[in-house]
Parts: sequence; C-alpha cells; structure tokens
Amino acid sequence: MMMHCSYKRFLARRASLPLLCAFVFMAFCSVFAGAGFAAALFTVDRVQVDVTADNALAAREEAFDLAQRKAFTQLVDRLSPNGAAAAEIDLMDTSVIASMIKDYEIIEEKISDVRYIGTYTFRFRSSAVKRFFSGQSLTYSDLESDPIMILPFYQVNGRYDLWSYGNRWKDAWDRVNGVKSLVPVIVPVGDLQDVSDMRDDQAMTYQTYRLRALTDRYGAKETVIAVAVPDSSLIQSIQGGGAAQGSLIIKLYRTDESRPVLATQFFIRAEPNDTHDSLFDRGVQRVQSLLRENWKAQTMVNAGQMNNIQARISIASLQDWVRTEKKLKAVSAVEDVLLESLTAQRAVVTLQFEGDLRRLQMALNKQGMKLATLQANDVRVDQTIPMYELK
Repeated sequence: MMMHCSYKRFLARRASLPLLCAFVFMAFCSVFAGAGFAAALFTVDRVQVDVTADNALAAREEAFDLAQRKAFTQLVDRLSPNGAAAAEIDLMDTSVIASMIKDYEIIEEKISDVRYIGTYTFRFRSSAVKRFFSGQSLTYSDLESDPIMILPFYQVNGRYDLWSYGNRWKDAWDRVNGVKSLVPVIVPVGDLQDVSDMRDDQAMTYQTYRLRALTDRYGAKETVIAVAVPDSSLIQSIQGGGAAQGSLIIKLYRTDESRPVLATQFFIRAEPNDTHDSLFDRGVQRVQSLLRENWKAQTMVNAGQMNNIQARISIASLQDWVRTEKKLKAVSAVEDVLLESLTAQRAVVTLQFEGDLRRLQMALNKQGMKLATLQANDVRVDQTIPMYELK
C-alpha cells in the first residue's frame, strides 16, 4: 500500500491565457522543474519503524514520530560531517523536524492491536534544512559528486573473483546500487562487454584503456577497486553456515594511474548478531562513508555563507534563455538567479551562491557550464560585483 500525504495543499486553477502569458507560465514551470533535480538529495527513502504500544493508535503515532526523527538523522548524516548534529537532533522536538518536511509517503504499513510496522519516504524542504544548519552553526554539503564506479573484487586464498555468483562482496554492493547519496555509486552488471574489459584475475593488472572504456560506458567519473578479503575464521563460518565470525579486510585502490594505488585499508569485525550478509553490508557502508566524507571535505560550506557574481550569457533566442535559466536553477550551489538585462543575443544575471567560487565552478561543471574571466575592457553592469562569461 502506498499513501501520499502533503503537509500543505494547494489549489491550482486553469484559465485561458494569451500567448505571451502562456510563454511566461511555461518559463516558470521550466524553472520549477529544474529545482526538482536537487530535491532528490533532500528525500529520504524507505525509513522503517516497528513500534509496540498500549494500542494501535498510540503505536502508529509513536512510529510516525520515530520515522520523522530517523529520516532527519539520515538526511543530516548525508549532508554534514559524521555525528556533527547528533546531540542537537536527540534534543529536538518532533514538531521542529515536522516543520521542515515538505511531504511524505507511507510505502507500507502493518497494524495489529498493539503494534505498528511501517515504511516511509520523507521529502524535506531544502531551505528549511539549510536554516537549521545555519541556526546550529553547522557546515554541510549539498553538492552531488559525479558517479564513482566500484569494482568489488572478492579475494579468497589469493584468488580474485569479480563476476561469479559466489561473490558475496559484489552481492552486498548490488543491494545498495542506485541508493541516493552525495557520492552516487555505480556497480557494473557484468555483461559480456564488462567481463571482456575487466577479467576476474585483473584486479591488480588491468589494462588502462579497457578500464577507461568500462568507466566511460557507465558514465562514471572514476573507478575505485574495492577488494574484500575474509580471514580464515570468516571463511570457516561461511563454509559451515553458522553465524558470522572473524573479520573482513577491505582494501581500496585508486585507478588514476597505470597500476592500482592503495588508498586505504581497514577491518570489519563480526559482531554477535551479524549474519554474513550484514557483515558485508557494514563493509559497504564503511566504504560509502569514506567516499562521502572525502567529498564533503572538498565541498563543505557554512550555512548562510552567500556570495554574488554577475555572469554574461550568450543566447540564440528567448527559448534558449529559458533553457539556460532552467539549468542554472538546477545547480545545487546556486540560491537565486536574478535577471539584470535581456536582449536577443545576451542575458546578464546576478548569481547568488553558497560557498566560494571554486565550489560554484564545480557545481556549474556538473550542468555542463563553466565561468570564464572577462577582458579588462569589457563593460560591466555593476562595477562592485565580479563579472564572468558563462559558457
């Protein structure tokens, strides 16, 4: 069962509009659609709760409060340094979290006389969340990285395995493939072309041009080789079919050189309640956390740290300007686009953005745009604001 619930309901009216008004309406809608690209980052999917109380109603209300808190905790962890706001969230009233929620969906629910089990999806209002960060003097990043490809090699007794059905490490990565994150991760499916480009025995001896072809085919920016090595105790527990025991050694390699370069390695030790799947899942979560924290360190911004520049944009038509404005509105670092002047060949805008110019450049690059410095004798609309050419 799926139920969609909105915190605010709006009534839209349709009317017959002259051609000019229709065009303005179309432009507005395109800008609104562009803002939707960043909205996914403020959506938390599949929040699961299981609550028992005196009766079904009490259990459901308690579960909903718990779901909101869990969703917001996941969102803050996604955007801010690990544990940065944990204490503040624990002390927050649920009504404060609720005020930041745009809408939610009940994906699934089961109700008994005293128990409620539910799965929710929450969509948060980005502006409200940023105000929370500002009020708590927290840093955060809402700039999404280019996708990273993970090649999950499983090494047992010195033998590497990537594509076979017995690769528990790849199975764990497949379970999170496509999950929303600041650092999107892609795991190749292992079709004939994939296997041709990267064989099981090539973790440390890959051919650079074939790895590049594999990376490009999936639209990833770079590839990380993630090698998981079970120790002897873990191998025995897997073969015996009992509870998980021992440790999983995980090694991460960069592939930006002709041969893999070890970046880091760590251990994931089995805990008392671990299954083999949960142990491997925790290994995946640790790798994802390392990737996120590295990206956050590059793109972190203080909430409320606003800057302005002006940009000159060459356009071919009014429709071309509408498309360009839509792309600018979709840039996560851009808070507002103010049109200063518009002619048939050129638009001049003021961009209000978070963070420094380098962060803005990174965000623009993701939308296929870049800033270029103007010549010294170029005319500027406002001499007090830096001006660039936006291409």
